[in-house]
Amino acid sequence: MRKYILPPLVLATLVWFAWYLIQMRPQPQPLEIKRESPYVEVIVAEKKYLPANLRTHGVVRPRTLTTLIAEVPGIIEGVAPFTEQDLAPSFRAGGFFRKNDLLVKIEEVDLLSNVAEAEANLRRSQLQLIQEQELAEQAKSEWGDRDWTQASELVRRIPQIRKAEAETHAARAFVAQAKKNLSRAEVLAPFDGRIIRTMVDRGQRVGGGTSAALAEVYSLDSAEIDLSLSQREIDFLGFVDGSNSELSKIKVETLNREGKPTHFGF
Repeated sequence: MRKYILPPLVLATLVWFAWYLIQMRPQPQPLEIKRESPYVEVIVAEKKYLPANLRTHGVVRPRTLTTLIAEVPGIIEGVAPFTEQDLAPSFRAGGFFRKNDLLVKIEEVDLLSNVAEAEANLRRSQLQLIQEQELAEQAKSEWGDRDWTQASELVRRIPQIRKAEAETHAARAFVAQAKKNLSRAEVLAPFDGRIIRTMVDRGQRVGGGTSAALAEVYSLDSAEIDLSLSQREIDFLGFVDGSNSELSKIKVETLNREGKPTHFGF
């Protein structure tokens, strides 16, 4: 009998003991969680145009690069500097000059001779014209009371007068050309610039079968820089098919090897 009663009793005791332990366990205290809102700073977005800096490199090249030539043949009498002033132009590689500075002087002997000869020819032509006009007046006087308009042009010396007038005009043009060539004996600087290299020096003959080139020079008023840009940078700058719109201006700051600014421009 005990064999049948003892197992259920033990099981019931265990169940009761488990229930007792559950009931007697300490109750957890509720934990209050404080939720703090994050700090947020709010600003109003405004559309602004800000500069974008692109670093690149390139080679500065003068926009105006030319060869200085002698417009008249002759022997070089002298080259700059012609004075001992500190700011005098110099006809040497690396020399600076200002517009209309005298750089090269060519001997004027032959050019002065050409001017004198041209002026002499002009005087002869003018004398010939006066003589023809006087002969025409004499022929008209000898024509007497007859209708002078009925005389031939040859009798009235019209062709002779026209020829003398044409020769006078031509002689006057030769005088102007000779004087112009005389002024070209002084080779003046065409702009503010600098000399890259010279081809001649004092005592050398130029033109007249020899080279008329004097020096290679460039202007200081403007320069061009070929910059290396990636396709992304080109698109960012607003270039379309290699050209920038007229409204777009790019500010350029050039630096020397020490990183110091040397020029600002667009």
